Amino acid sequence: MKFTAGSLIINPRGSIGGTSFGRNASGNFARARTIPRDRKSLLQSGQRNIVAYVSRAWRGLSVIGQNSWKSFASTIIFYDSLGNPYKLTGNQMFMKCNLNLVSNNYPIHLIVPDPTSQSPVQLTYGLFQVSIIMGLMSMQFNYLPISTVNEAIIIESSGAVSPGISKIVNWKKIACVPSSSTTPVHIEAGFEKAFGYFPAVHNVVWFKVWKIDNDTGLWTSQLILNATCVSM
Repeated sequence: MKFTAGSLIINPRGSIGGTSFGRNASGNFARARTIPRDRKSLLQSGQRNIVAYVSRAWRGLSVIGQNSWKSFASTIIFYDSLGNPYKLTGNQMFMKCNLNLVSNNYPIHLIVPDPTSQSPVQLTYGLFQVSIIMGLMSMQFNYLPISTVNEAIIIESSGAVSPGISKIVNWKKIACVPSSSTTPVHIEAGFEKAFGYFPAVHNVVWFKVWKIDNDTGLWTSQLILNATCVSM
């Protein structure tokens, strides 16, 4: 959770009462104090390998190459959930762009994106429909705008949760589809592969959706959407 510090507490650090306080490039944050688990699942191992691969690529860049990413990062302003502006470092920009690409089976991009290139077009509309039809699940996604440029839509899901639950901790990627795909896009196979089950009627499924540019790894802000499973 991000927050704005007051006059008495400016930059809190450390843990108290099960809550850890700190600050990163996005500003002050508070989160539950947790002890990470090292389960060494295939998914975790795969993600670690990707991070290690992209990190090695960064270290392999020349000083000029790293500085070019630093200059590029300084031109882009991001905003946190409180509306405060911030910028990424060159390393953070390189990692973010290329993790987007490599995680979705696109080649790593060592050269700084063309500053004049257009970023991915932000999704302005999204609607998920989840239903059980004669014992089979149907999961569809409608969105706008449909783009003809080289972009992909990334969809993550919470799995099925009870109505009233909106705080999602664990997300799993269920689809990466071209943004030129004809709607509705069917994503039930990806959901079943990721979670191993169908949601029950009246369960709620949350979705996190954003777009990336397949050439640069640049990304849009995320849409958080949900759908209630119905019987048809």
